[in-house]
Parts: sequence; structure tokens; C-alpha cells
Amino acid sequence: MLKFSLSKCVVLAGLSLPMTQVAFAASQCLTLPSTYGAVTVSGCDKDPVNGITNPMSSVLPPGFYPDGFDGVGLGNMPDISMSSCTYTFNHPILASSITVDLTSMEPAWGYPVRDAFSVSLDGNPYAFKNADIVQTPLLPVSTAFGPGQLDQEGGAIISAPDLSSSGKVKISANQWISSLKLTMQGVGEVRVCLDDAAPPSPPSVVAAPVPVGLGAAGTASMGILGFAVFLARRRKGVKQS
Repeated sequence: MLKFSLSKCVVLAGLSLPMTQVAFAASQCLTLPSTYGAVTVSGCDKDPVNGITNPMSSVLPPGFYPDGFDGVGLGNMPDISMSSCTYTFNHPILASSITVDLTSMEPAWGYPVRDAFSVSLDGNPYAFKNADIVQTPLLPVSTAFGPGQLDQEGGAIISAPDLSSSGKVKISANQWISSLKLTMQGVGEVRVCLDDAAPPSPPSVVAAPVPVGLGAAGTASMGILGFAVFLARRRKGVKQS
């Protein structure tokens, strides 16, 4: 009986655990602050004075990008050598889901170094690796993309030394983040794409039922059995005397 009760208890305990909710992510590519799928994004507003053009299509002729590609221009003014903006998310985003398309990264434009792109995750600098460059150059849908190949130097993504460059990079950090800062030294266009899913909720802790026979009823049964043994020993002692 006790064996059956324990087995039944295990089944009940298993049924009492909630099913983990599965989050289905969808890829979203960002420009202006808005809601993209399941995530609301703020930051990186249009700010020409500080070198932020968002979206780039607002200053380009219609059909400039035949495939609808669009992004955020950083440093697109001759007198701005470095510019940055920060996207923030209403729920954490998995950093390893983020890819960044970079276009129109120029080799000079009057600056002493090649254009360089870097990011920070929740305020902490992320160092790109060579393996984070997943495609370069991008497929040429427009001459603005540039035929030059991107490179990695000191944790930053840099343009080719003599060509306008383009490519796709990834962030390989396996962590959940609430903000992504983009920084460009020089001139370039940035398109951030990511999965919109939120982190899964941790499973709730549910107390397993106490097996029948091991709770109050079990304790009472053991007490009765002990009393019976006591009486048997006492009666045996009386007879021997």
C-alpha cells in the first residue's frame, strides 16, 4: 500500500509543476524608436546636430536601396568625427541574437584613421572578434554599400584602407541585455537586427504533496504500532513473573 501511495504521489507532484512557456522569437530590424514585434525600442532618435540620421531613407532619394534596406546614419556630417546612440529595450534581449549590417564605412574622409564601429552592452564595451564578421562585403544592391571588406582591430570593426566598405557582423556574447550602444568613428550606416523574444520565466517552485503514510496519518500509525509492541512486551513480562 505504501509503495502504491508513493508512486501516486510522484505522479501528482509531476502534474503540479507548471509547463515552461516557450518564447518564439522573430527577427526585427530597427530604425526609429518604436515597437517591433514583442519588444518596444527607444533611443537613437534623429539628431543631425550630433551626427545621427534616422532613418537614412529620410535623406536619400526614393529607391536608393532597391531591396528596402534602411538603417541609422552615424557621423554623416563633415565636421563630426565620432557619434553614438543607444537603443534600450522594454525587456531584455539576447545579445547573441543581434546582427549589425554596416554600409558606407569610408577609409578617410579627412580623419586620421579608418572608420571604426564599436558597441557596448549594458554600458560594457564588447570586443568584436574576427569570427564575428560573418559577411563582407554585403551583397551589392547599391553602390552605397561599398565593395571594401571590413576588418577587426582592437575589438572594433574597421573599414578597408582604400575603399568604402560594408559587411555584416554579429555579437557572440551569450547574455541578456537591456541596452545597446552604437559608436562610429568617422562615417557609416548601421542597421541592427535582433530577436524580439523576452527571457523565459523561471519555473515556479511548487511543494510536492507529502506521501500518504509518511505524513500525519503515517505518524499516527507508527504511534499505534509502537504502543501495541509495548503492550505485548508488558504482557509477556507479566506471564514470566
